[in-house]
Amino acid sequence: MKLRSLLFLGLISLFFGCEEDDNNATGTAAVSFAYDNLREVEGATIPLSLNLGIDNYAHAGGSVTIDITGATYGTDYESSGGASSFTIDLEAGQLAASFTIQPIDDDVIEEDKVLTIAITSASGSLTLGEKTSFSLTLLDDDNPTIAAVEFENETAELDENSTSPLSVLLNFNQASTEGGTITIGLAGDAVLGTDYTIADASGNMVSLNVPAGATSATFDIAAIDNSEYEPNKTIGLSIEEVSGGLSIGVLNNSTVTIL
Repeated sequence: MKLRSLLFLGLISLFFGCEEDDNNATGTAAVSFAYDNLREVEGATIPLSLNLGIDNYAHAGGSVTIDITGATYGTDYESSGGASSFTIDLEAGQLAASFTIQPIDDDVIEEDKVLTIAITSASGSLTLGEKTSFSLTLLDDDNPTIAAVEFENETAELDENSTSPLSVLLNFNQASTEGGTITIGLAGDAVLGTDYTIADASGNMVSLNVPAGATSATFDIAAIDNSEYEPNKTIGLSIEEVSGGLSIGVLNNSTVTIL
């Protein structure tokens, strides 16, 4: 009976001793990330939750500072901390903490954004762990619109003695988000530089630069007047090549007759 009483008293003493140790957390704890590289699409509708790990429960608490660089806060992303730099407080004995990143979706076609997320400082009984930073790539999910290019008219006429040039219009079926270039081939029995001129034309080709967002393109043909009597001559126009956010449409040939 006496032995049982001693064992009971010993267990009680051990229990209260452990409880006292728990309530007197005087150690330090290292705070780290468990990630190397993460990826998230720009159009994600659910915030990405990111966790901090603490390697020892016997600490008295403290705070850590999170800094995010590599993109523009409020334009490319938002955080649960309300800024690109914020503080997270941890209570004594806390073994994990988290915060969120919410990408901001837009309609701009752009390069992926790479965020560097880092624990830059720790206070109280907390210290910096081995893994204090990682990268988060925000993937752009906006697709460019491809515009089909074609001539407005299949045929056109230009008087040899006209003092006004003929404007040749190429229509797009939609705005081109990237723009690009259009190469027009020149053929027919009319001779460039003898019967007509086109600005920047060279070697029976003319190249047009198309800015992003454009819905059409034009170039001018000016007739060269001379005193000779000659039959009508023709210029064969063809869309030979396009680049960037453009494609060749249905009406890709047109004929201009110089009268």
